[in-house]
Amino acid sequence: MKDKISKKPIRRYKRAGLNIPSHLIRNEVKNRLNGRRLQKNVEIVVAALVEQCTTQLLQDAAKQVTKGNYINIKHLLHAANAKDTEISNVFVKHVPGCL
Repeated sequence: MKDKISKKPIRRYKRAGLNIPSHLIRNEVKNRLNGRRLQKNVEIVVAALVEQCTTQLLQDAAKQVTKGNYINIKHLLHAANAKDTEISNVFVKHVPGCL
């Protein structure tokens, strides 16, 4: 008797090798654009960009750690300020008490 192999559909972000779920990004973009259409792979590109920026920020913050194995908000803020002023503006606006 042959074993049945369950063929579950593989999500598009998994096929692209990403960790951020792109279908959630697609839903959010569609809600904010008020009825405009999106091309087929827009959410994959946005998810890849977000993942790359997050990875770079975390790598830069990990270089700032001197004691222990923990990345604090101060490490993230220092890494954001050292590399890009736009990221530091996001921290100042949305993370209370990070200055």
